[in-house]
Amino acid sequence: MSQRDIILMSSLSNDGEYQARILQRFGYKIVRGSSTKGGMRGLIGLIKGIRDGHDCGLAVDGPTGPIYEPKEGIIALARKTGASIVPLSSASRHKWTFEAAWDKYILPKPFSRGVIAFGQPYKPEKNTSVQQECDILRERLNALSSEAEEIQGE
Repeated sequence: MSQRDIILMSSLSNDGEYQARILQRFGYKIVRGSSTKGGMRGLIGLIKGIRDGHDCGLAVDGPTGPIYEPKEGIIALARKTGASIVPLSSASRHKWTFEAAWDKYILPKPFSRGVIAFGQPYKPEKNTSVQQECDILRERLNALSSEAEEIQGE
């Protein structure tokens, strides 16, 4: 699968603009929006992309946190489209951590090695609450983060 098959969501903030420009240069399609600004536009863009056969990716705790707490949008997106959620996390030993950022944004240093851990795809249950599904996703992401850090030797 090439980057051209993947749609990513980036926030409407200045940081999101910078991120979107970089990702577009790598061939990713970008929709803009977040839970606090332009969320419906972003969600509609992702729904359309999934229905057109693209995969999508987004930070589920953004854009303002709290850190590691999935928002309802990912559950709504999966339920609306029937798409599976594939949780993933990463770790890098040599990195910069932006401590002042709400999410403690991590940027691997050039030429450093990293680990990307993918979880099992799953579909949120229709008969559970959105909050229960967010809790399930948080647990899966936390486990993957621990796994990636252990493999990386952090």
